[in-house]
Amino acid sequence: MKIPHGRKELNSTYGKPYTRLLKRDLDWEADNLVQMPLPYLMRLAWNLDQVVSKVTIHRLVQPYLERALRKVWNHIRVEIKDEVGSDKTTDWYDDECGKRLRHLHLDILGGTFSPRPIRGTIWTPSTHWYGCAIDIDPLHNPMGGRSTLPLWFVDIFKGVGWTWGGTFKRFDPMHFQLATGV
Repeated sequence: MKIPHGRKELNSTYGKPYTRLLKRDLDWEADNLVQMPLPYLMRLAWNLDQVVSKVTIHRLVQPYLERALRKVWNHIRVEIKDEVGSDKTTDWYDDECGKRLRHLHLDILGGTFSPRPIRGTIWTPSTHWYGCAIDIDPLHNPMGGRSTLPLWFVDIFKGVGWTWGGTFKRFDPMHFQLATGV
């Protein structure tokens, strides 16, 4: 898939998820949104006790998000194996990967699909409405704040096509989207 640039390409690539009056298009949602299983468990930013194992995302975005999150998991796993060796069980490495992700706050999900305008606007649909965006750890990476995300994490997402909100004029370090120029 060619990553869309600008609102016109965003609409032609993903379809228009809203009606003329900026209301949800339920037919578009039924045709385009999927429940994607996560490669590791995440906690909801607004309720850290609630663990989720899947997210709602646009069907065209699913392979890109799966690829990025699997690369994150594998990066952590290699890091741990480099530190302690390769003589542990798979379950032990899985547990340690989960602990490391939690320690780095990379398991905190701020959201994916959300039918809403861009924060601070009334009529401009967010890329979240298209199901082509994800927010990671908004608690420690608020809009306008500094990023606490590891550079390797950002590089993994960018390496598979995602645009990072940490490069936006309105700095948004929690935000990743599979679109540019919007």
